[in-house]
Amino acid sequence: MPSIVEKVLIDQEVESINALDLLSRVDLSRKHRELALEALNSKIPQCINVPMLNENECKKLKAFVNSRIIDDGIDDTDGCPDFQVNISEQKLERLLSPETMQRIKRLPLKLDSNAPSKFERIGVFIRMYKPNTCPWMPFHIDNNKYTVNIALNDDREYEEGNLVALFGNRVQNLERSRGMATCHKGCCIHGVTTMSS
Repeated sequence: MPSIVEKVLIDQEVESINALDLLSRVDLSRKHRELALEALNSKIPQCINVPMLNENECKKLKAFVNSRIIDDGIDDTDGCPDFQVNISEQKLERLLSPETMQRIKRLPLKLDSNAPSKFERIGVFIRMYKPNTCPWMPFHIDNNKYTVNIALNDDREYEEGNLVALFGNRVQNLERSRGMATCHKGCCIHGVTTMSS
């Protein structure tokens, strides 16, 4: 019988799963579990979806990652081959535009009025998921205050492989179209379901 975590990440049973039960089965440190529980139970929004990139900007970023991605080892978060390209904030700004970069940086303030207007450190990477090589991401919380995750493909372009998160006292499937930015607090537990094709 599959575990509750497998039911969400592999079998895609999102709506029927009790979020508190799922959280209790995810391997987290005590501190991260407390933060994730607080985020799960919070009445304050933990996540927003906002249109961010246009078709051309998504194509630019996909071409950039396709020209640079290499299998250079195993990812420390999901244990799959590391299909990820790290990119500097300055390079991302040159690929997009200063205006787009500023809109991305302001997203945490749209989510949380207490978010800082400037951040000490901003990490940027582009990750590729593929059914046979890097099909999913286990549930985890991020080691940063806020995360902005921008979909370069529409959810309807592939089967499964959806971003899911625990907030609002439930497990939520975050449906996204191409160019949609999902901004969430780092303590909001999330993962990516197994991509089948």
